[in-house]
Amino acid sequence: MAVRYFLCLVLFAVFFSVSSYQVDSMVSTNGRRSFYRSLHIPTKPASKYFAQNHYTNHAVLPRKKKAIGVLSLKVEKSTNDVTSTSSSTTGTSQGLNLKIEPVYLAAWLALLVFAFGFAPGEIGSQADNDLIMKLVNDPVGGGDVNRLWFAVWNFFAVVPATLACLLIPSVKKDQWLPAGPFVLSAAFLGYFTLGPYMYLRNSTKGSGSLELIPKKKGVVSSALENRFFGIFLALLACSIPFASGLVDAVGTTGVSSVLSDYINLYLSSRFVAVATTDLFILTVIASALIPEDLRVRRGGQEGKYDVAIAVSTLFLPAIGSALYIALRPSSIEEET
Repeated sequence: MAVRYFLCLVLFAVFFSVSSYQVDSMVSTNGRRSFYRSLHIPTKPASKYFAQNHYTNHAVLPRKKKAIGVLSLKVEKSTNDVTSTSSSTTGTSQGLNLKIEPVYLAAWLALLVFAFGFAPGEIGSQADNDLIMKLVNDPVGGGDVNRLWFAVWNFFAVVPATLACLLIPSVKKDQWLPAGPFVLSAAFLGYFTLGPYMYLRNSTKGSGSLELIPKKKGVVSSALENRFFGIFLALLACSIPFASGLVDAVGTTGVSSVLSDYINLYLSSRFVAVATTDLFILTVIASALIPEDLRVRRGGQEGKYDVAIAVSTLFLPAIGSALYIALRPSSIEEET
């Protein structure tokens, strides 16, 4: 649990770094110039637009014919700017590039319906409150809770960190939602808070998307790309079955006893049922993002075995995607 709080602090830094970067990218130099041109704010000296009358000591406008000519040119230029802006869909951010990913939206809605409608147990039951208090009072040992459930509980520190490694380094310039707050909150509330970002984000699948990924990485993105951080994350994920006591429990009482006890807990506790389903969704999403991550690292080229690599990580839930982070290829920018 101490490691879990450490990872939460690391993800907390994402909030400030990525949010500030998003503000910077949304108000780029080209965006400011286009904005000023659309407002026709003069950038020339005032003497070009006003003539000084030294006899009457007041400013007068240019002659009427020239003013009409300038006005007509401005109207024509404004029309062309509006046409070019409306027809551009892959340029710099001049509006919201809003697209909804139906698969991620359906998963988020399904989780909400299950949590508040069909999950076993009761919301706020005394048994759930007692279970939560055991985890709070003994965050390292977990008390006398089921060892498989305690391992699932600890994996909530690993999977959000894995998602941060997959999502934050490839945030595009036209991304209008900052990834930091959503990824950080996933360590506490899972897909309930990460879901809106997933179905509203601008993915890197479309043509021209790779050009919108910044070449220069920030501090947090560089840390999440670091090979040593990936190895640390993989070692942490592999250690949870041992640190949580799951391996010892299986060796003492057997797999069937631990699994049946966990199933009974799932069918009687809404807290356990919702948390397990939530972690399952996060794990599947982490694996689903792997082909997209590999495509970005190859400069847009799709590999023959990308989908197979993603599917293979599901054979070791939560651990497989963390192993991918430790072993994934470096990006093209890092190699050059």
